[in-house]
Amino acid sequence: MDRFLVQVNRDGGFTNITRNLRYENVLWMKKPRDVAHGEVKPGDELVIYCTSNVPHFRQSIAFVVRVRHVSYDSVSFELEELSNVPFPLPLPRIREMMNQGILPSVFTKCGQQGFNITKLDQDAVSRLYPLIFEGDSVEHHAESEPPRFAISDSEDGREYTIESIIEEGCFIDEDRLSSILESLKNKKNLILQGPPGTGKTWLAKKLAFAHIGGKVKHQLRSFQFHPNMSYEDFVRGWRPTGKATLELVDGPFLRAVGDAKCDSSNDYVVVIEEINRGNPAQIFGEMLTLLEADKREPDEALALTYSTDSEEPMYIPSNLYVIGTMNVADRSLALVDLALRRRFAFIDLEPVFDERWRSWVRANHSSLEEAFLLQVEERLTSLNRAIAEDATLGPQFRVGHSVVTPNSTILIEDPIGWFTQVVETEIGPLLGEYWFDDVDRARDEKARLLQGLTT
Repeated sequence: MDRFLVQVNRDGGFTNITRNLRYENVLWMKKPRDVAHGEVKPGDELVIYCTSNVPHFRQSIAFVVRVRHVSYDSVSFELEELSNVPFPLPLPRIREMMNQGILPSVFTKCGQQGFNITKLDQDAVSRLYPLIFEGDSVEHHAESEPPRFAISDSEDGREYTIESIIEEGCFIDEDRLSSILESLKNKKNLILQGPPGTGKTWLAKKLAFAHIGGKVKHQLRSFQFHPNMSYEDFVRGWRPTGKATLELVDGPFLRAVGDAKCDSSNDYVVVIEEINRGNPAQIFGEMLTLLEADKREPDEALALTYSTDSEEPMYIPSNLYVIGTMNVADRSLALVDLALRRRFAFIDLEPVFDERWRSWVRANHSSLEEAFLLQVEERLTSLNRAIAEDATLGPQFRVGHSVVTPNSTILIEDPIGWFTQVVETEIGPLLGEYWFDDVDRARDEKARLLQGLTT
């Protein structure tokens, strides 16, 4: 464990830390005073010091936290309550003690605007800690975890597994889920493809958490591709500033890469919804090459399209994984680039209407009885058979189970009324699109869904 002194100003800096439970700066490592940020790692200890008089406290404020997560532009931690160091040193006293040689030289930055972070060597720790902790020995403090700060690897503190996915409403069996996760582990990149309503996005995020091992939000980033997205939006590009100039800014994917590099002991996942709705080859650029599982090493690094003279070539670390989703029913989407196909494992998802689906729905909605759900299942299975056998459509246009899988928070008092509403507002309009040149067929298939329903 290493220790760092983080000095903040009393206004934006102190407010940011106490409200957002992190310190951040989009210009990290571009200023000499911030270079130590690159050495911070989870589990390290920060002495956060505000040497100016903080409003409402009317004195300097100092407290200690343990690092929970580090990204390329921020450090976050958990803080249950603001518990101060008993006697923080005011700025005039700090300067006096520095002149006397009592305090280490790291305090020379006190009073500067913004954040300052400095790694404390053993000599600095030996002189600083006894002063700010009023007699607490350095050795004793090093062995004790301050009880007021909680650090959890998971959002709810629990492990997240394949069994967790099934419990939350996945109708794929355990062996298949294990196989999908194994493909993600080996290939690094995975695409879930299937008809609309098969839970692709939902499952992508659940698989990400299962791969990570817990619902750790900062280790998962989600995006959606669209026709107007570009390399400059996703990877890196020039952005206007408030000073009528342009600044080279990292996009969300490079920030995810930076997060993974800063925390090599943990896995990170990027989820990209509708990955084929944009132009993946254009959006990823040279990143498409670097995504390959066997190119996740510094030796395979490439220069970015937009890079600075002093910047080293870029590579994607082996602990960053990508899960995409793809709707195979949208005729407006072009065929997937073959280069993308070589770099991703493709998993087909199917509509599921069987005992697993009925059991989950009944467990969450007691008003939907087995006999009624069997009727819904038979009607949707028949409709999907008709869609799959239609020469102008095919299996990729079937209706997915999520359309008739109500959220567990919804109260259903009238089963027939609930299903009728789903048919009228969701399935019916979809059938009208499918058979736009055969209105009678669309009307008849819709009528069969509702005809003779009983509870």
